[in-house]
Amino acid sequence: MAEVPVVTVTLPRLVCQATGVPHHVEVAGGTTLEVLDALLERHPGVRPHLLDDAGGLRPNVLCAVDGRRTRLAEAAPVRPGGTMAFVPSVAGG
Repeated sequence: MAEVPVVTVTLPRLVCQATGVPHHVEVAGGTTLEVLDALLERHPGVRPHLLDDAGGLRPNVLCAVDGRRTRLAEAAPVRPGGTMAFVPSVAGG
């Protein structure tokens, strides 16, 4: 039986302050969606900060795997020991 990779998930500091969840969390999963599901199962208070009512990523939050922006809907693979970061997007004028 194959071992499920462990990924380090980084959350925005404001989310951590609001929920009490650490800035870095180790979560098991082979794809971005599996990692997200495991994160939300372990820390359900994070859900409204990352996802909208339809379950999609909030428009003001970006997701990156190993430093490359990705779309959660695509269930991109993650490598063992990799990183997945949720980053607040920056807008301005």
